[in-house]
Amino acid sequence: MSNLLKTKQIFLLFFYFVIFIMVVFLISHQLDAPSDYRSYASDIGSHIFFVEKYFEGKVYIPHPLWHIFVHYMSYITMSEKFSASLVTALLVLLWLYIVQAIYTFFIANEKKSIYLYTFLFIVFIIGPAYIPLVSKFIIAGTGGPNMWNNTTLITVKPFAILTVFFTVLGLEKKHIHYYVFGAIALLISIFAKPSFVIAFLPALALLILIKKFYTKENLIYFAVLSFISVGTLAYQFLHTFGEGEGKSKIIISFLGVWSPATSSVLLSILLALLFPFLYFIFNLKDAKNNNYLMLTWIMTFISIIYAAFLAESGPRFYHGNFFWSYMVSLSLLYVFTLIDYFKYISNIKPSIKVLLNIVLLWQILVGLFYFIKLMMGDDPAGVVDFSYFLK
Repeated sequence: MSNLLKTKQIFLLFFYFVIFIMVVFLISHQLDAPSDYRSYASDIGSHIFFVEKYFEGKVYIPHPLWHIFVHYMSYITMSEKFSASLVTALLVLLWLYIVQAIYTFFIANEKKSIYLYTFLFIVFIIGPAYIPLVSKFIIAGTGGPNMWNNTTLITVKPFAILTVFFTVLGLEKKHIHYYVFGAIALLISIFAKPSFVIAFLPALALLILIKKFYTKENLIYFAVLSFISVGTLAYQFLHTFGEGEGKSKIIISFLGVWSPATSSVLLSILLALLFPFLYFIFNLKDAKNNNYLMLTWIMTFISIIYAAFLAESGPRFYHGNFFWSYMVSLSLLYVFTLIDYFKYISNIKPSIKVLLNIVLLWQILVGLFYFIKLMMGDDPAGVVDFSYFLK
């Protein structure tokens, strides 16, 4: 038994090492990315540019966590660009390790190890369902649970999933340590990327109302989270938006950012959500009792509203910064949907299981194709040039 356990640990370490190397290589293609999103849809180069300016006090960054990590890593590597690759890869590993721990919490030893390896690979690689007739982009206009062109999105994901995990545990169990862990994770997430909290907090309020979780402990917890979030977000907002050089305003623009990248916004939403949507529909009765799924679904709906209606004025209009809530919500939704699917896969009707597996395989292949394109240095927007195949 001990030899078998040792073999499993070695395999997992090898898996994580391979992921680490691939992400370092992948990010290296984006280190010198131009700030013009229209020519190359990555902001990693611009974020590296802001690291030292932030520490010199020349620029304000509302979510500086990644920049802080890179700055101090540079004391070891003596290179900001190499530090950016290392930090980003380590954050991806942290995300996967937390996802693995949550998977183990729910499933434990009920399934063979191969299920865990398969699960982690799917979480790492899965993309949206892709139909060329809808868009020439795999990601732009559709989004997906895995995006590799935004370092702050990668940074916030570990703390976002910890917030959701401990919050739901707190609502259900009412143990003080779950509340504390959830509040700490949320506070860190705000300095990683506030896009998460602006979807999470209203979603939590709705979940409490829908599921009647309004006990004294839960209401106090929500009040504490609100106090932490609103105060911090207000400070960030005042220093980011308004009048002055380099500042923009939040404006209403219905599908103004979204529609240029896709022929059908509604269909793009369906493609991005296809596997979780089908799983939820076919398991509606059980899924409604899963508070992790309910919270992440509510977050997803709220973040779609943000993406559809809100934008920034001026040159930042097409940066699509109100889409990031949708992207982090998608990541969380896929993780908790996949955990539930792997846990109860033996209880699903064979015909439904076949359909879900076909859709899942489709999205895995799209995600793998997209990842390989990025490894080759292609644009993170995911442009697919079909003329190459028609030659």
